Order: sequence, then structure tokens, then C-alpha cells
Amino acid sequence: MYDKLSTFFEEHDIIPKKENARSYIFDCPACGGHEKLYIEKETGRSVCFKHKTENCPTKKTGIIKTLHLISEVPFEVIKIAMSDEVIATPEEKLNFNEPDFATDFDIEKDKLQSIPNDRLPFDAKLINWPDSKDGLKYLEGRGLDLDTLMKYNIMYSPYFKRVIFPVIMNNELYGWQGRAIDKNNQLKMYNLPGEWKTQSLMFFDNLKNKDFAIIAEGPVSALKFAKVGNFVATMGKAVAEKQLELILKSGVKRIYLALDPDAAIEMEELVRKLLFQSTYQVKTFLVKVPVGRDDFGDCTYEECKNAFDNAEALDIGCYNLYSYITERM
Repeated sequence: MYDKLSTFFEEHDIIPKKENARSYIFDCPACGGHEKLYIEKETGRSVCFKHKTENCPTKKTGIIKTLHLISEVPFEVIKIAMSDEVIATPEEKLNFNEPDFATDFDIEKDKLQSIPNDRLPFDAKLINWPDSKDGLKYLEGRGLDLDTLMKYNIMYSPYFKRVIFPVIMNNELYGWQGRAIDKNNQLKMYNLPGEWKTQSLMFFDNLKNKDFAIIAEGPVSALKFAKVGNFVATMGKAVAEKQLELILKSGVKRIYLALDPDAAIEMEELVRKLLFQSTYQVKTFLVKVPVGRDDFGDCTYEECKNAFDNAEALDIGCYNLYSYITERM
């Protein structure tokens, strides 16, 4: 679909307002919503997140109608260009998050601003591109597979020799972490400068309509829970207040702590905050790093799933929670 869409845009001089790794982004011609119309590159499915008129594309709208709205090219011409088999049917579910998800989390109220794609490293490409082969080799060496990496839009910068982990919430880019693939690079992890890191969660969209969350520290550790799902990465041992709000407002009822073994102090503080701020409505569990592994990033998918399956409910009534957690890590 990506090739068909890009060819169609080129032939009809259509230029998206912007694009990210997953979507082309336009102003909605139906309601005028600024950069609210998204067209998914891989599937062609589309949606207007403002949706103020009946003509705004929804998850039931086929690609032919959406392209007609933005281009005024006749339906039959678009149908030939796209071919029948790529039309999205009403039964198809869009991978985009619904607008109310963004509203529930008050992203605009908290003044967390999305960033344009040009804030990514200038040469960053998705991990399946030929120029990204060194980054893919590094991540496969860490035990991650291509399907998982593509699902989460992982990228690589050949110039900086870093794999790029984008921080996407509600299909908007808010920041990124770059991890050096060269062992001799003293700066292993580089974050895009700004306040975004303490106000966002990597892989945040995993929590939509879920009843539990797995909280991991770094992106590789989090991705190792791909066989379970529902994981987020805090990008550090400590969980910031805004990150905690995002977790609790997602509506999850069970929280699995999959932090590194040296984060017992941070884990104790996090458990107390979770219980207090949720008025003891959430249950917390400890996911233990398997014996012989330094952290979850060193584990296989199967080891992380087994660790999750054997997670232990934390006794929140114990007197010394720190010692209680430490004894079980």
C-alpha cells in the first residue's frame, strides 16, 4: 500500500502536511481540522481525529473516499490506482487510537507538545531499510525480531550509529531515545533534549483498553515482553509524576513491575505512590529477573513471558516494603 499511495500522491501533486513513520498527515478537507486526518502508510486506513462533520473519514471509511476528499480525483480513477483489494471494509479496525484516548490523558492541558519528524536524526530510517542493516543486526543480537521492531517503528541512524526508539503517544511523536550500537561509545544512550521524557511513556499506546500494565525500565527490556503485550518503558529507574498519571488514568487495575534488580528503592516508592494515588484500587506485582540474567533486556521473549506468568503479588501491608521487595528480586 505504501508504494501505491506514494505513487498516487506523486502523480497528482499531493503533498501531505507532514508524515511520521506510520502515517501521512493532512488537514481534514471535510471539517478543516488542522493536521487531523491520518492515512496509515501500510494499510491505507484513515481517520479524522477532529471529526466534526459527517463527511470526516472514520475507521469505516474506505481509502478511495478519503483520497477523493483530499484530491478531488474521480472515484473511478482512484479505484484503478488503488485496486479493489485495498479498500478498507467497515469491519476493519483501525490501529490508530481514538480521539477520546488523547482527551482522557489531557496531553494538551499538560502542555506536552508533539514534535515534527525533522526532530529525528536527519538520516533515521525504519529498521527494515537497507541503510539500517547494522542497527538491525545489533538489535537481533539483543534477541529482538524484525516483526516486533517494525510494529513499534524502531529506526536506525547510520551517521550516529544509533538505533532510535521513538516515543509515540496517540500516534504523535513526542521524543526519542538513541542507543549506540558501538560498545566503545561512552555515551550509550542519548535522549532528544527537552522535558518530554518525564511527561511521556515509551510504547504508551499499548495501554489502551487494557486491564494491566507491565512497567519496564528501558526500551529493549520492555520489548522483550512482546509475547505478553501491555508493556511500557519509563526510560529510567524512577517514574515521574506525569508518567504515573498516564499509567493510572489508563484505567489498568493490575500493574506488573519489571524494573531492573538495582531499582528496589525506586520500586518501593513507586508502589506506595501507586497505592495512594489509586486509593488502593490497583494491585501490584513483582516480575523477577530470571536467575543468571542481569536484566530483562538480556532475556528471551519466552523467559520474560515465564517471568510474567510467575509474577508475585506484593504484600502492601508489610512493615518494611523495601526489604520485602529486595528479598524477592
